[in-house]
Order: sequence, then C-alpha cells, then structure tokens
Amino acid sequence: MAEETLASLLKRFLADRGFRELSSYRVMSRRGGLDDQAIERILSGKTKRPSRAKLLRIVETLRLEQHERNALEAASHHSETHPGFLTVTRAERVPAPGQEPALGPGRVREGPMWMQRGVILLTAFGDPSDLIKEYTKKSGPWGNVAWRSGVVFGPYDVVVRATTPKGKSVMDFAEQLFEDGEDPDERWMVRTIETIPLRDDMPFYLDPAPSHDHLTPNCVWATIFIQALGGERQPEFPQLFYERANQPDFWGGVHFLTGAVTIGQYDSVVEIIAGNVNILKEYVRAAQKHAATKPYDRHAHTITYYTHQPDLRQGATPATF
Repeated sequence: MAEETLASLLKRFLADRGFRELSSYRVMSRRGGLDDQAIERILSGKTKRPSRAKLLRIVETLRLEQHERNALEAASHHSETHPGFLTVTRAERVPAPGQEPALGPGRVREGPMWMQRGVILLTAFGDPSDLIKEYTKKSGPWGNVAWRSGVVFGPYDVVVRATTPKGKSVMDFAEQLFEDGEDPDERWMVRTIETIPLRDDMPFYLDPAPSHDHLTPNCVWATIFIQALGGERQPEFPQLFYERANQPDFWGGVHFLTGAVTIGQYDSVVEIIAGNVNILKEYVRAAQKHAATKPYDRHAHTITYYTHQPDLRQGATPATF
C-alpha cells in the first residue's frame, strides 16, 4: 500500500468530518484566518510544502486528534527540523490551591497572592519594539522573567504579558523597568507604566507552550481587558470567554493563551492569538454576548490591544507561564 501524501491525508481527515465540497474547504480556510484557497491549494498539489503555521491553523480548525496530527507532521517535510510542531497545545484551567472549579457570583477565594503574573502597559520615547527583550537580557532576577510583548496602537506603546521568578512580583519588575527605563543607546526611554496583576489565588486559564508556529501573516496577538457593567465585580469572565473560544465556529481562528481575574480597575484579562482582525472582532462580540445570556447575565465593557508582529519569546520561562 502506497504511503499517503500530505494532500491525501488532509483530504481524508476533511472527509471524515463531513467536508467534501470545494465550498466547505473555503469555509474552513476562512475560519482558521487563512485565505479562501489555502486548503484547496494543498489538496490540488499547488502548495507542496505549506508552512508550519498554516498547517497548525488547519489542524486546529479541524480539531484533529494527536495521531492524525502525527501523520500530517510526518508527511509535511518539517518533522526533521521541527519535531512535534503539530502537538496539541491548548489553554487549560489551573485551579487555585485547594479550590475546585466553581462558576457563580461571589465565589472568590481569599488567600495569599504572589502576583508573579501580570500585564504591563507602557509608553516610551523612541523605538519601543525591542524594549523588553533588551531589558530582560540584563543579569540578575529580571533575566529570568518570562514574557510576551508587542507594539500596539492607542494610548500605550507596548503591551507586555510577564511572569516573574519566585520571590519577585510583577509589580517589582514594572517598578524596576520604569526606574531603569533608558538604555545606553537612548533608543527608548520608558515614560509611563500601568501594571495589572493577575490573581493567582483564583482559578485561571493558561496555555504554557505557544510558539511562533501559531502565527500566520494575518494573525494578531490581542490582550482583552474586561470590565463588568453595573458596578459589581464579576470573577466569571475568564471562564465565559474561554468557553466561547472553544466552540466550533472559533476553532483554529482563536488560540486562547491566558484568562485570569485581575487586581485593579479591570475585572479580568484574556489573551489570545486570532487568525485575523475580523476574527478578533467577531470573537470579542460573541464572547460578550455569551456572557450576557442566561444563566450568567454578565454584561461587560472591553478594551482590546492587538499587534500583527508580537514577540512570543519567553526568556527563561518559569515552570508555568
């Protein structure tokens, strides 16, 4: 029996899920944030060696099982240089110590908060694109900070998702970043900083292992700040936004990275990679609508920062980012 090619494997996996027509191939391509003919070109042989990012988008859109991913990876001609690049990696719920999952108003566990995870918003003079990368190259504890960052549009220049080493809080990191905010070459200088710690005494959602393989050219890395309407803080938003991202219409189009309750003016923060800007907008609206439905009845205002060129490197990553 002849060995199956990448095209024949993909066609079989599509058919197994009921996708046999040209129109359905195009729907699935768009759902993953790819152009209409991305899947079609692979099946026809016009694209003989699709990029790792494109394949990852497709397998996420189809929600392939790991053995199916392994077969595609072996046929992709990428496996020798990038083994395991199609391995399933998804955000999972991390419960607070001693707390089981619970969705309901007021179920907040009060306890110690180490504040090692957070989102930092900053403005800077000059070119801020390499600010965090250059700063975390320094010796000392900040060389062990795990981070993702991107230059964004809006009142801030840079958004940073950071996790600090044990014994250091994200507040310490932000304060030191502000105090040492000018590099020797004067390419940038930190002007303002706002830090939003993520509560680690409450359950949160986390994908500890995303990579640049999740990024196709149109992808955006987005940080969504959620603020409950009505004056009462609501801790359920990370779960509700996570639920909506994992419904079939957003498979492949939304890769959920982080969802957590915060300290400060916002109720929660959600961090995702979206296939394109339109998918990002659709997801935010859909998640807000999902939260507002019965039995949750949670209404929220959101503020979203995104970039097409994120830096997903994580430095010396702590055990859980």
